Amino acid sequence: MRAPGTSDIGLRDQAAQSMAVALDPLHSELRALAREARAARYRTRRQWAEDEIVLPPDGPTANERFRSRRQPFTGLFLDAVDSGRWTEINMTGPSQSGKTLTGSVIPVLYHLFELRENVIFGLPDENMAADKWREVLLPAIERTRYKDLIPKLGQGSRGGDKFVAIKFANGATLRFMTGGGRDKQRAGFTARVLVISEADGMDEAGTTSREANKVAQLKARTKAFSARTGRPPLVYSECTVSWDTGYTWQTHQRGTCTRIVLPCPHCGHWVTPEREHLRGWQDAPSEVDAYEQAHFCCPACGQAWTEDARDQANRRALEAHALLHRGQEIVPLDEWRRSNEGKPPELADPIRQLDEHWGIIGPLPKTFCFSLRYSAVNNILKSAGDFAAGEWVAARATDQEAANREQCQFVWATPPPRPEVDVTPLDPQIVGARMHSAPRGYIPDEARWLTMAIDVGKWALHWLGIAWREDATGHVFDYGIVDVHSEDRSERDIGIAVLMALREFRDRVVLHGWASARGPRIPDQVWVDSRYQAPAVLAFCRESRRLPALNRECFRPTLGFGAGQQRTRPYMRPRSTGTTVLRIGEEYHFVRLKDEFVVRVEVNADYWKDWVHQRLSTPLGQAGALTLFQAMPDEHIKLSHHLTAEVRRERFVAGKGLAVTWDRVRRQNHWLDCAYNAAAAGHFCGARLVPDAAALAAPVAPPPPRTLRMPDGRPFLITER
Repeated sequence: MRAPGTSDIGLRDQAAQSMAVALDPLHSELRALAREARAARYRTRRQWAEDEIVLPPDGPTANERFRSRRQPFTGLFLDAVDSGRWTEINMTGPSQSGKTLTGSVIPVLYHLFELRENVIFGLPDENMAADKWREVLLPAIERTRYKDLIPKLGQGSRGGDKFVAIKFANGATLRFMTGGGRDKQRAGFTARVLVISEADGMDEAGTTSREANKVAQLKARTKAFSARTGRPPLVYSECTVSWDTGYTWQTHQRGTCTRIVLPCPHCGHWVTPEREHLRGWQDAPSEVDAYEQAHFCCPACGQAWTEDARDQANRRALEAHALLHRGQEIVPLDEWRRSNEGKPPELADPIRQLDEHWGIIGPLPKTFCFSLRYSAVNNILKSAGDFAAGEWVAARATDQEAANREQCQFVWATPPPRPEVDVTPLDPQIVGARMHSAPRGYIPDEARWLTMAIDVGKWALHWLGIAWREDATGHVFDYGIVDVHSEDRSERDIGIAVLMALREFRDRVVLHGWASARGPRIPDQVWVDSRYQAPAVLAFCRESRRLPALNRECFRPTLGFGAGQQRTRPYMRPRSTGTTVLRIGEEYHFVRLKDEFVVRVEVNADYWKDWVHQRLSTPLGQAGALTLFQAMPDEHIKLSHHLTAEVRRERFVAGKGLAVTWDRVRRQNHWLDCAYNAAAAGHFCGARLVPDAAALAAPVAPPPPRTLRMPDGRPFLITER
């Protein structure tokens, strides 16, 4: 029944309104579905970075938006990556120039938040993962509009204490993987995008790994993706150059080997100034003068560039996309036109124009890897004076090799020249043939000091004695093995067996001495390794101080430290002496163990092993050569295998640069441990390869006392006449 006053038209309007209300949720869902079905419009990396990234609160551009014009190489790098031509991206450049931000932070955040896809972040060790998240990635995210996507609980949150996998609210996951740990820890997660920071710190296979090096293992996590499916894997890496054999430089050389070319404000040539083109500081009398007189000059015309001209040249390179890849060259446009005159357009040599006078010719290198190197001339956050002051100091540094290496790696992004040291492993046959005319157990007449070291093991004590001249020429006069009767004993009883073996060796061998022209000689120092069964070794050294046969403290416990796999931590040289550190020597120091009532010597094992190997490489007859006692040709073969059981290797350590470590090639190295301890003890006694400055100084006779005299020359005092 129709309501009074209601017409047919009114009823139809009410029905239409009811239908519209009922269909409104359906329309909303359809509109949302249409939006989701529409292809997403992603920004380029450079556009996204300039829209989203805010610079850190410290530095000259604190809390400002990221802009490529501040450091033009950043825009050149991001634009090249956006071209989509390459699946592997490698960047190297000076320290503190924005390399980490551009080469790893921006790629990580771009893929996590703009493309919303999982990212693997590869680092040398787990400690760096926590540091990278807390100090670099998390602050960068918190300065963007994506801060609400940070997890509130668990990994990555403020209260989280683990940094393995961080899942953001948009569904993307950041997975940290390191160069340490077992290989299986890298095998449980795959992603299309891999970002590696400090790549040179993880480009060698682990000592317990049977697989390839860690970088190769990380890359294997992206193999599930392929260009054939439209989703090719993408690998970014950035690192300071470590060595010419390191991952970063090797990747740069096999990739596009790209450099940035800049227009000279004087001659117009597009050039790349390098280290040799930083002028004005070489003859400066002081660091301040070097800073004030420094300038870059053009490699083509030699004219000096002002700082404003250098800034403008880098910005013009950004506008012109002035990247020169391996195999390409820059030519004048007039020359190109003449060489292509008369050719059909399809047969003319392609050219990419830089300006109205110059262009780049040559095809892109046939490689999947884009590798960019930029240097100090492209770092416009610093002036030429800043670089020149560093060069001036480095040129006058005491350690020229280390100073030059620092400039190459951290300023000019080039691998430093190889140091002039022989790192070739010693040949055991050659070492065993380095014999002196003295027989076993006889001390040469020229020997000033005798030192001995004992390496303590569960089944045996290995010992070795060296006689030293003042110029650090050494002679191994005796060595041997003492059995430790530890069969079927508990750990405590093994300590007793070690103590008994040490006492027997001391009383029956050491205190009887070794023959010499001056009669029996007892070692000046006997250092005992306390890494194994330390309580027994400390007790032995403590009781040996009170022996009536010795008029000096001879037996000392030692502990070696180094970067090798057998050491607990690298050696830390103390800065000063005090109540705990009693004396500091050359890469060793004496530490008072208050609870044990004994003084222990802590030794840099890596340094003194290197020192011993250098002595074994020194030609016989020269100062510092190390020889063995006369014996049959094969008698020293076991000793020589011990002395060469470890090899010296150079590795890039993240945050530290090039480091030297010692790796075992044979299991038995006990006499090598004895040799380096005996060598450090020889230095403690006074053996010096290079005499101290005080010893080199010529003695100066004291001036004669001033005496009052009479006019005839006689002393004034009658008592002096």
